Amino acid sequence: MLEFLSFTETGTWVLVSFVLFIALAYKKGKQSILSGLDSKIEKIKSDLDAAEKLRIEAQEILAKYQRQHREADKEAKTLVKSAEKQAALIKEKILLEFEETQKNREIWLKQRVKRMEEDALSEIKAEVSDLSSRATQEILITEVDQKAHDLMVDETIKSLAKSVA
Repeated sequence: MLEFLSFTETGTWVLVSFVLFIALAYKKGKQSILSGLDSKIEKIKSDLDAAEKLRIEAQEILAKYQRQHREADKEAKTLVKSAEKQAALIKEKILLEFEETQKNREIWLKQRVKRMEEDALSEIKAEVSDLSSRATQEILITEVDQKAHDLMVDETIKSLAKSVA
């Protein structure tokens, strides 16, 4: 069964040299492979530690932004309430000013109507006076003779002169 291990065969020497190569490679390369693996392990551990630190930092930043978001929401609600109060005050002020303006306009319109009535009455009085003087003149022309007319004119002139002086 050990016939294939004959030292005259090339295959045997190839096998022996392969086994020796593996043993030597294992003995010499074991340390460098293990140190390479150890350095890889250390690098992976440091990367994991860095990733864990980054994760913790990201969670802290997320918590910070969530707090800021909640505070901004509260501030926005406060601003909205304040704006609503200001709008209500402005609305109330505008309504008061509107009512005051309406009262002033009403007073102004009443005064204007009163002036218009007074003007109309003055015009009516002037028209009545004009009509009555024309009617009187017509009556005098038709019913008073020249002599009576001259006498009335003289008396009117005298009364006007006394009232002017």
